[in-house]
Amino acid sequence: MGTDPSQDRAIFQPIDSSTFVTSPPGYGKTHVMTERIRCLISSKSINPPNKLLVLTFSNAAANEMKDRIGRNIPNSGMYVDIMNFHALAYYILRTYGNYIGVDRYFTILNEEEILQFKKNYFEEVLSDEINENAGKLYNIITEYNSWYTKKFYNVKNAK
Repeated sequence: MGTDPSQDRAIFQPIDSSTFVTSPPGYGKTHVMTERIRCLISSKSINPPNKLLVLTFSNAAANEMKDRIGRNIPNSGMYVDIMNFHALAYYILRTYGNYIGVDRYFTILNEEEILQFKKNYFEEVLSDEINENAGKLYNIITEYNSWYTKKFYNVKNAK
């Protein structure tokens, strides 16, 4: 696949400059990123243990990028980490979450588990509150947020 002049500008920019690549699906963003990474590696701008971090919005895009880079750049794992934004957040919380009160051995709940947590909340905390404090929605929401934070994130001393 060839590139046009605007793609070439993004691919061959100096390492200390930034670029924003946007276009509709199928217009070559992944190709441009792959070529940009190849350019940075081949010019020795990136040398292990330093790595590039490539972020995408979806697992599908991250997997596609990993596949293309793996096919086109030998030993690409030494030079680049590719993940979506959620995976990056997960990695950061696993590594440093304890500094902000998040148990680093937390788990990510699926939708069914989240619904069960909410059901448990209403059964455990609100059964009496709803009858006694029907007009105090703010207090109920505040109490729910505290309960949810403690249970879901395993945060100690949540307010």
